[in-house]
Formats: sequence, C-alpha cells, structure tokens
Amino acid sequence: MKLKQLFSVCLVLAICTISQVKAQIETITYCKNCDNPREIKVSLLDSFLDSVANLNSEQLGRAVNAYYDSTYRQKSTVGITLSKKDFNLLKESIENGEVHSSSFEQIFSIEPDPSWIYEGQIALESFVFKGSEQDPIEFAIVAGAQTSWEGKTFFFIRNQLFEIHEVFHKGNYEISHYTGPEGNTIVHYLRNHGRGTGISQYNHCFYEFTESGLRPVLNLIQTGVLYSGGSHRNFNIHLRKSSSTPLIFDSEYNSAIWMDDFEEYAVIDSGSVNLQYVWDQKENTYKANSQNKLSNDQLLSFYLEGNPLLFINVYYDRLKHLIENGSAQEQGAVYQYLYSLKSDLEDKF
Repeated sequence: MKLKQLFSVCLVLAICTISQVKAQIETITYCKNCDNPREIKVSLLDSFLDSVANLNSEQLGRAVNAYYDSTYRQKSTVGITLSKKDFNLLKESIENGEVHSSSFEQIFSIEPDPSWIYEGQIALESFVFKGSEQDPIEFAIVAGAQTSWEGKTFFFIRNQLFEIHEVFHKGNYEISHYTGPEGNTIVHYLRNHGRGTGISQYNHCFYEFTESGLRPVLNLIQTGVLYSGGSHRNFNIHLRKSSSTPLIFDSEYNSAIWMDDFEEYAVIDSGSVNLQYVWDQKENTYKANSQNKLSNDQLLSFYLEGNPLLFINVYYDRLKHLIENGSAQEQGAVYQYLYSLKSDLEDKF
C-alpha cells in the first residue's frame, strides 16, 4: 500500500469522520517459515509508524477532547430569583444541612430525584464562596451527593439561582474556590469519566464566577489509570493542584506498552514534573505555560477515550528510538503494538 493511502486512512479515523471508507491495506503477517515464528515484516510497520507521525496532532487532540469538553461545558441556565420567603427557607436549610422534599421543589423549581429522599428529607451540602452561611453571596448547593454517585449542583449569587451542573463524581464530592487573576471567584471540582477494575479517570473542572454565570476556564485531567489486558498499553497519571496563584499542578506519570503477558515490555514515558497554567487576559481562560514538560497533546494521550494514533504521534521520537536503540524486548514490544493497532485498523475498514 502506498504511504499516501495509509496516511489518508489514519487521518479519516483520527478526526472521527469515517463514512463508508474502503481501503486496501496490506496484511502484515508473521513469517511462517522463519526460525523465529514471531518475526514480522517490520519494514511495513516502520512505514506505518512514520505515516502516523505525519498526522496533525492538533486534529487528533481535538477529536479526543471533544466528548470531555462538551461534558465540561454542559449546564442548565436557570435565572430564577427566589422570593424573600424562599431565600430565608434556603438559608435555614443550609444551616440544617437538609430540606423537606416539598420545600425543595418550592426553592429549586424542580422535582427532586426520589433517590435523594430519606424519611421525607433531602440532605444538602453547601459551599459558600463569598459571604457566610447566615448571609451567603456566592455559593453552591449540592443535592444527591450523599445518596448517589451523581447529583445536581445549584449555583447562586445571593437569591438568584443562575446555573445547574449535573456532576458524576463517584462519591467524595467537594468544591474548592479561590480568587482568580481578575479578582473574581474561581470554583473547582472533580468530574468522574470512568471507574472500574483497572481503569479510572477524573478531570479538574475550573469555572469563574461572572455576572452572566460561570465561565469555563480550564478542563484538565486529574487522574488517568489504565491497566487492561486488551489495550496492550498501561498508563497512570495524577495531577494534584499545589498552588492557586499561580496555578500549578504536581504531576506524576508513567506510560508503557506490552505484549504477550509482559514478555515484551517497553516504558514510553515516566516522570514527575510541575505544570503551570497562566491566565490569558484576551480569552479569559487558563492556558498551559509554554515551558511545561508535558504538552496538552501528551496529556490527552492519557485519557481513557483517547486515540492510539495520538499516542503514537506525540511519542513518535521515543518509539523510533526504542526501535533503533532499544533492547530486543523493547523492540518487540513496539513492533507488536504497532502490528496490533494496524490489524485493528484493517478490521475497521
């Protein structure tokens, strides 16, 4: 197969616009008559690796981030102004940590989820960002956090309910806050995007309080874990916020590929670095510091719903180095990983 044809196939897959694509991809097979039956036509895999390196990493990254970004920006804009009576009832409920189910509907103008109700009461968690529990100015009320792994978060400015977020959190839901670069309150919570045996992902979600609502300012992976036999790739990354001003995260990460019960194994990346995010005054959002040692595309390669083509693209130099200078075990791991991925692409077409 010509390199140009293979490039087109990979690009179509990467940007998620596959539509009745048919490709003649040359099958890569093990040598049946070789002394080593694991030997494969590595020159074809070298060409495949080089072709993926020529793909547009920004397009690959946008395709990976599309789902996470849309979830991050999803919200219900409300704009309800509570009466003095209802606002006083809300403040009383904040102090008590619970509200009667009938009063809940009166305050929040929505029916409560039946799973939130216990003996007629709904447990509430309150987070006051400005003011006090007796006189809250900027604050949030969470319903359902104690009885389920997801719930609704109601954001208020004084007696105005202006926004509702539905957050899947898998328990231990907290909202922190600090004063941002523009002098406005910035709130921060974690959203779960997957959790199970050998997998996990949480994202940092940052929003800025403004007069018109909460402005999204940063959506960034917090934890990414994949230890799954079917992926032939293991990774683990964790970003802990260590400073708000400036916004800095301490990161620890490792990424490896393996084949055949770890008989062939290669570490692709591993380390511990600080990542800084600076305020962009024109766009009113956080941007990665250009000196960060992990790029945005590298971080996206740790997402559970990531694209293996993005992983190969951003770590091309490392993969090429292992092929040319690595041990026999590392070379075998890289080639078998490429072989497995190319076979998957063939099956999809």
